[in-house]
Amino acid sequence: MHLLIKIYPNISGYQSVFLCNCIVMSVIKKFCKKRFIKLFIFLSLVFVVSFVAKTQEYSCVHYTPTEGLVQSQILCFFQDSKGFLWLGTKGGVSRFNGLNFKNFTINEGLASNFVHNIIENKSGNIIIITNNGFSCIVNKKVVNFYCNISGFNYNNILDVKETNKNEWEILYFSDSSFRIINFKNGIF
Repeated sequence: MHLLIKIYPNISGYQSVFLCNCIVMSVIKKFCKKRFIKLFIFLSLVFVVSFVAKTQEYSCVHYTPTEGLVQSQILCFFQDSKGFLWLGTKGGVSRFNGLNFKNFTINEGLASNFVHNIIENKSGNIIIITNNGFSCIVNKKVVNFYCNISGFNYNNILDVKETNKNEWEILYFSDSSFRIINFKNGIF
């Protein structure tokens, strides 16, 4: 290829690869009479050239509290049925619409700023599991629920599943075992 650049100094990298392929193919054509050898060599060259070609680059945007994120340590995230991205952090919850953040903290009524999980119920309400209780965002207002079961620790919640409207099963780890508690109409 260096020889081609010296002979043709104004050609680009892709043009020189193409020119190399043309020269190699003309040499092969002169010396090889069988078609399958030509095809094999041609496909090998195409395969090699595909690695030389430039690949697509993806852009990545980094959001920080400067851009509106409530806190930079994201512990969980969830995309709701409306397309909003909910980000749970150690400082609260940020709802991202693709352009702006709307933040929810204890100042807006969350049970705690330390968020473990975010889910959506069948009614489209967002349930935020914190280390001090459950916060449900209903009609842009925060409603909190607390569990008074002995030994229950919000930090040990593994999963929350809505079984029916306003009925939940909560899987958590306690005392070296897994437990399921039922939550119906705000009562455990």
